[in-house]
Amino acid sequence: MGRRRSTRSQRAASRRNLVKARAAQNRRRSGPTLSFAGLKGIARLGLILGAVFLVALLTSATRGIFLIVVAAAGALYWWRRRQRNAARAALLAQREERAQAEADEQRRRQKRDVERARHLGSLLMVSPAEFEHVIASLMRARGFDVQVVGGSRDLAPDITGRDPAGRSVVVQCKQYNPTRKVNSREMQQFLGMARVHHGADRCIYVTTARFTADAVALANEHDIELVDGDGLTAIAEQASSAEQAPSSRDRPPAHFRRSGSSDAVREPSLQPERPQQPP
Repeated sequence: MGRRRSTRSQRAASRRNLVKARAAQNRRRSGPTLSFAGLKGIARLGLILGAVFLVALLTSATRGIFLIVVAAAGALYWWRRRQRNAARAALLAQREERAQAEADEQRRRQKRDVERARHLGSLLMVSPAEFEHVIASLMRARGFDVQVVGGSRDLAPDITGRDPAGRSVVVQCKQYNPTRKVNSREMQQFLGMARVHHGADRCIYVTTARFTADAVALANEHDIELVDGDGLTAIAEQASSAEQAPSSRDRPPAHFRRSGSSDAVREPSLQPERPQQPP
């Protein structure tokens, strides 16, 4: 048995060496390759040498005409290249202005959404799709890189992206009446969608309502972060304060406590988790 295994390993090693040798032989046969810039340089050198040889063959009368034509062609080429560079610079400037305008608009919308999230009544008046965008803006204000997915499919999350540490995030947004409570069955569905189907590192359930005790226990068991209506407005207050006073971002985020059946919910929510400093 040992001899058979050694024979098989030797055959496999010989096959690998043969493949490497053939690849090296093909590279030697193909020879060195020229880049596009190298080909352009060779073409320009050929044109210059051809022009010099042609000038040497021409008579004095036709030589002047030829030089005039060459000078005119060179001037036309220089003018067209200058126009092309100017158009390219204008296009780049236009793209930069458009990107700056989009960034400014996103910042204005993010600030407006953060202010809207400070009041639970305002969140209940918007459409479900707009509610998802408000939550996404609130997460971006806390350092998340997220995008709204939406959709009515069973396995489609509302928001996906990355947290400040680079971990994948799946968010479920539910715009419910504040008197309603999210039960354990809904939490099980979110758990299967986020953990099993999408394999998210962080799962966040955001709602304007509250959570039942069984839903909270299930979330704590499977490391699901919960944000209810009170927690959502509190996070918006912190984000708004951070925007008004940039120096406050250097301080640890203030913790808040949820009332009702959500008292057992843990703190992570939408706050970026900061690495612990070594002692």
